[in-house]
Amino acid sequence: MNDTLDLSFSGLLVFNDFDSAICVNMKYKMTDQIGIIAGTNIFLSGIEEGTFGKFKNLSSIYMKAEYRW
Repeated sequence: MNDTLDLSFSGLLVFNDFDSAICVNMKYKMTDQIGIIAGTNIFLSGIEEGTFGKFKNLSSIYMKAEYRW
């Protein structure tokens, strides 16, 4: 399972507004050609609605499949 499951996390914080964005992603390779990807994008508002805070209502989760040849 070491080569078939990839997890990634990234986050951003704007110190002026204390708003942030968090992205989490998981990819599972069923075979060398077929994979399933699931993740989330979360936007958090800080003191003011700044760079990422204005997107707080647009947080999302997603799932997709890929086929490579």
